[in-house]
Formats: sequence, C-alpha cells, structure tokens
Amino acid sequence: MTNLITSTKNVSLTGDLKVDGLFSGTAWNGTITYAFPTTSESYAYSGEKDYQFSSISSQQQSLALFFMEQSYGNAANDGFSVEGFTNANFEAGSAGTATVRFAESWLPPTAWAYTPDQGEAAGDVWFGTEYAGTEDDLRFPGFGNYAGQTVAHELGHALGLKHAHEPDFVHNPRVVPSAYDSLEYTIMTYHTYVGDNLSGYKYEHDGAPQTFMMLDIAALQEMYGADYTTNSGDTVYKWNPNQGITYVNGVAAITPDANRIFATIWDGGGIDTYDLSAYTTALKIDLRAGGYSVFSQSQLADLGGGPNNGYARGNIFNALLYQDNVASLIENAQGGSGNDTIIGNEADNTLWGNAGDDSLSGGSGNDTLIGGTGNDTYIVDDLGDVVTEGLNQGTDLINTSLSSYALTNIANVENLTYTGSASFTGTGNALANRITGGAGNDLLDGGAGSDTLIGGAGNDIYVVDNSFDFVFEVANQGRIQSGRRFQAIRSATMSRT
Repeated sequence: MTNLITSTKNVSLTGDLKVDGLFSGTAWNGTITYAFPTTSESYAYSGEKDYQFSSISSQQQSLALFFMEQSYGNAANDGFSVEGFTNANFEAGSAGTATVRFAESWLPPTAWAYTPDQGEAAGDVWFGTEYAGTEDDLRFPGFGNYAGQTVAHELGHALGLKHAHEPDFVHNPRVVPSAYDSLEYTIMTYHTYVGDNLSGYKYEHDGAPQTFMMLDIAALQEMYGADYTTNSGDTVYKWNPNQGITYVNGVAAITPDANRIFATIWDGGGIDTYDLSAYTTALKIDLRAGGYSVFSQSQLADLGGGPNNGYARGNIFNALLYQDNVASLIENAQGGSGNDTIIGNEADNTLWGNAGDDSLSGGSGNDTLIGGTGNDTYIVDDLGDVVTEGLNQGTDLINTSLSSYALTNIANVENLTYTGSASFTGTGNALANRITGGAGNDLLDGGAGSDTLIGGAGNDIYVVDNSFDFVFEVANQGRIQSGRRFQAIRSATMSRT
C-alpha cells in the first residue's frame, strides 16, 4: 500500500512455540481494507508492477474474498474466513491505498507477499506466472489445489504470519516445532508432512489444505482476537463418502474438485454436531481441541510421504482453544454404520454410534452415549455420564474407571469392566452379566441372571444369587456370599460365607 493508512501493532509472544513460530512480529491495528488493482499506476513503488503487471483472475479474487470476508458468499462460509474466526474487520478499499492488495507480476517465481512491517509494500500480495499453463496455474485456484493454498498462504503473510519452518533472525527467530511443522497443522510451511525436506510440496494435485489450519487460526487469533459470534448457534457439519464437500447446516461451504477432505473447523459456540451418518467405514472421530478425525482412507489427502503411510493423518482437524475458552468445542457426533471410535471432550457430549460395533468415550463432562445396534463399548469416566442402549441391539460393554458402577439402570447392557487400580464395586442387572474387577479388593454382584464374575488380584467379594453364576478368582484371594449353589472356576480353595 502507498501509505500506512492502517496502523500496525507489535505482537506479543505466547510462550507456545507452535503459535509463536508463526509470528512475523507485527499485525494490523484497525480495519483492514483490501483491493484488486487493475492498473500498475495504483502502486507508488517500483518493482513487481514493472514486470508485466496484470490484475488477478476472478477465481483468485473469489477465493481471496472467501478467506477474508465473513460476509462473502453464503453463511456456511463464515467460519472459514479470517473475519469469521478472528475479530479482524475487512472492508473493500481503494486500489491505491488499501491495506491488502492482490495483483499479478512476472517478477515473483511463484508468489510472495509483504508483512505489515515492510513499509510501502506492506500488505501487498503478488502472484507470479511461472506455472501458467500447468495444472498448478495460480490463476485457477480451488479448494485443495496448489493455487488455492497459495491464496491463503500469501494472505497469511500479508496479515502478519511468517513461514513456520523459517526463522526470522531480525524479528522472530522461532520456528514451529518439527512435530507440528506440516500442512496438517499450518499452511505457512514448506514441509508437506512431518519430517519432509524443503525440496517442494509433495502432495497430489488436490491434496493441499482447503482452509487455514489449526496453528494458523491460533496465531491469527492471538494477533486479532477470537470471534465467538460466528456459527454460535447449534451448527451441524456434515460430510458424505462420495464427495469432498463440507456442509454447514445443510449448505455447501467447501466444494473441492476431488473427493478429498482436508480442513480445520472453528466454531464460535452453541451445541454443535459432526454428522457422519452417511458413512459405512470405520470412523475415528475425535472432538478434542487440536484433535483430528478420519472418515475414510479414500478421502485422505495423499501427501506423498510422511508417518501416516504417505497420507494426511486426518480429514477434519479441530481448532485449538483460544485462551482455554471451551465455547469453540464441538459437542456432539453422529457415527455411521461401520465400527466407529468416537472420542468426546470436556463439554457435555452426545455421541451416537449408530450401527456397527462402536467405541464411545465421552471424556470429562456429563456425556450421553448412545450405541445403537452392534456390540458397543462405552468408556464411562464421569458420574454424570448416561449410557443408552436399546433392547436386543447387541452384546455391550461398559469400561469404567469409577470406583463404583451399577448396570441396574441400564437394562440392555450386559458387561462391565473396571479399568482403574483401586477397589471397585460393580453391580449387574437382570441380564447375564460379565463383570470384571481390577487389582484392588473388589465387590462384584451380578444381580439376577446367570452372571460371570471375575475378580482378578485382590481380596475380592462376590455376591452370588443364581445357581448358574460363575466366579473366576485368583488362588486364595476372594470370598463368596451366596444363598444358592453356584459354579466357581478357581485355582485354589475359596471360602464361602
């Protein structure tokens, strides 16, 4: 821009290298205006404008607006824009004075941009022509291709982000730790995957990130604040196995050319849901901040190498918490018909396994776990967790670390296993239960039904009230309370009271 109409501010370090490694040192302080100049006369300084200047394509303008403006397009786009996940305010400006300007020049070999501290050129983005006529032609960006990533990457520079892998020994010598220095975490790196070299991006044609990724979002929020009004209602994010489209409340937000899903979700609040009910694959859904979910192998981006057999480690990544505010967490998840693994977070989650042999773990919080059909496993670690299982929907198991747990209020769950290390009291229901204790002094009561009680180590007590109850006990380490005959499987004599 010709003059610093938008002032700048210094950016303070957070102490977290994952974020600090992306700071150029300055950010804009005030409304950020933008423009798409159509003539070189809009630029007062010499350089790029003097080398076959051209305005950028309509496709480049559209994607730049998508990444900047919350109001661009439909409401489904909001959470993927910088204005949507930060408090930065973007407005259209004059071609001669706008804060951020986009144009094309022969001078850059690929593309470059100037950070807010770089004087007269600060905020200007220039796209080169080296790839013109190839599949990486920067004039034709899309979600997931090199040209699309380049738009977001250069905008990141113009807003104050530096390269993740590259120290700036004048302003910020820090880099993002190697375990996070990949496109899975930030679009501001040249490392395609963790452990990659700097010989160029290795991903397939449509294998680039489709959005800013979690570290980019975190760094920009430290610079400009976090916007919790975006998608602050009860938002549903939905995907299906036949398309790479990300739907937000039923409206397409990200429509890539290929069937790839590679994006990060920021959500401002509300009771939100990831809906994968259309899938038949074995889903791995993780709702924790900074977690990632795998929907299907065929929809993972091929990164051309790395620790995950050459593929991105996830399809959808969750944003990090800003200043530990849990409002941005996704609360609920719908599994598909495969054998799914769903992990919650510290919010009060509702997790639906649906069909298949699912594993549901709510994490901390008062969670509702609904298995559906299949032989499901529930991980219960909070007294407020509620397990819901229908009649004749499979043989199900609750794993719990709580010191006491009863199946009496869960009529259709058969099995209970203690996963802690202290003493445990486990109580069954009217079904044929299998109750397994731990290494402590456990009290196991199968209740009605033909039960199997397994105490393990420790001086365990078994309550036996059915002649078909089975007891498994380590030698000389338990005693049985019984008013009936029973069958005991044991390695030594047990006392009976």
